[in-house]
Amino acid sequence: MAPASRQDFQDPEGAGQRLTALLRRNFGGFKGLVRLLLANVDYLTGSAVKFTRPDLSQVDRLVFVCLANLMRSAFAQAVAQQAGLPAASFGLCAVSGQAPVAMVQRVAFEMGVNLDNHHSLDMPLFEPSAGDLYLVMELRHAHYLVRQGYPAERVALLGYWSRPQRLHLHDPHRKGPSYLRTCFTLIQSSVLNISRELKAAQAARHQAAESARNAVARGTVA
Repeated sequence: MAPASRQDFQDPEGAGQRLTALLRRNFGGFKGLVRLLLANVDYLTGSAVKFTRPDLSQVDRLVFVCLANLMRSAFAQAVAQQAGLPAASFGLCAVSGQAPVAMVQRVAFEMGVNLDNHHSLDMPLFEPSAGDLYLVMELRHAHYLVRQGYPAERVALLGYWSRPQRLHLHDPHRKGPSYLRTCFTLIQSSVLNISRELKAAQAARHQAAESARNAVARGTVA
């Protein structure tokens, strides 16, 4: 790679191109950055906080939601299943039965995740369960689920658990492999972090249930 020249840093056009590339690689473009900032404003003003405080002790399965169920939610489901958790996914406007394109499968494979057996599922074909937690990629997805009758306390922003935190995980469709890797890295971080919290909450729930059973048994014997 050739070293940058002084002219490169002084050239406004060159600086603009670098800024565009930076935004595209890290946020999926200017629109992705704007939506992230708006999501952060909603969180700071309190309107989005309800989508970051699920009761993990009542969760039995993680359900990941995006638009087409071919990139973000598909990858998240595979990461969760590799972590040993029950997981599912669907798309809000998916065409059921489709497989991720080759580039998506390749980038996922580079990150140690296999998407070979994934097929998209449209929302009407999904079968909910009482212990589901719906983890969405964008705030608008959360609001849509609530409008469709999903309990708000069962809907959460997946990116809340990413490090760095990213309340908006912008759609990588047609954004190229660079942002796809960024998006998948954030999703992987989110899933692994919430997985650890969920396992701890489930262990505490089982311990509490076992203590209650033992207390009943002692009372019966007495």
